[in-house]
Amino acid sequence: MSESADRGDREFDGHVDHTSLSGTGTGPLTVRTPGLWESSAMRPARDPDRVHEVSPGGAPAIGPTGSTAPEARHGAARRPYLARLDRQERTELLACGRPQDFEPRSVLLRQGDSAGHVLLLVDGWTKVTVSADGGYVALTALHGPGDIVGESAVLTDRPCFATVTALETVKAVVIAQDVFREFLSRRPQASLELLGTVSARLRETDRRRAESASLTVRERVASLLVDLAEQYGRTTDLGVEIAVPLSRDELASAVGVSREMLQRLLKDFRDRGVLDMARRTIVIRRMDLLRGQRQYGVC
Repeated sequence: MSESADRGDREFDGHVDHTSLSGTGTGPLTVRTPGLWESSAMRPARDPDRVHEVSPGGAPAIGPTGSTAPEARHGAARRPYLARLDRQERTELLACGRPQDFEPRSVLLRQGDSAGHVLLLVDGWTKVTVSADGGYVALTALHGPGDIVGESAVLTDRPCFATVTALETVKAVVIAQDVFREFLSRRPQASLELLGTVSARLRETDRRRAESASLTVRERVASLLVDLAEQYGRTTDLGVEIAVPLSRDELASAVGVSREMLQRLLKDFRDRGVLDMARRTIVIRRMDLLRGQRQYGVC
């Protein structure tokens, strides 16, 4: 297979077997992310802005656990950095670092600290938060299997601009700054893919900023739920379950509202049959109504 054809597939199937990690003495590394890229339909789209529709009874687009079906896709494709690399680049990059586990709610990177390394997430979900003056903390992003974190601080030699916290047990590969830079210098295509990853994140930030200024609170909450379901949802018998373990406080922080306001809106959505709720689980039953709320302000 040619290099261009291999890269065109962008296949990251959740397995990296028998990868030697230099200097760690830990032996082979096996990366496994069930339900994430287990079928051809789960591979990242070549067009990062491509939108996929859900077929009736389809399986989830992306989720840390659960089975998948070939026709499944809830929304815009999430393209983690590792999914953008070809197989040889992934294997080489993962071999540059050492594996490390992080307990739930532990900090991987802290705002204002010097990173000195990047982390490649191979299992588990993290949240990205930014603290502002006055003690306000905003949730700005979620990162999961295949994502890279800490790259901006490493490439610019500046302190981390945000805090990255594990939402559950996270397995990562830690790569020192000089080693990561050296990898990018000899792998120019991997450098371009990193630029694509950063650009996609900036576009998402700009979109969220525009929504914050133009949408009502109700519309912002609906938009957040649609995004979470499309990007991190998995299908159950009841609907699309948001598979990332976010608390109500974290959801409220993501749209800049109080927890009480968020709870009132979620209860109203539930009473209208749009969703079901548990302590840390939301199942979307009527995606069409949520999308209508986001686009037209009606539900």
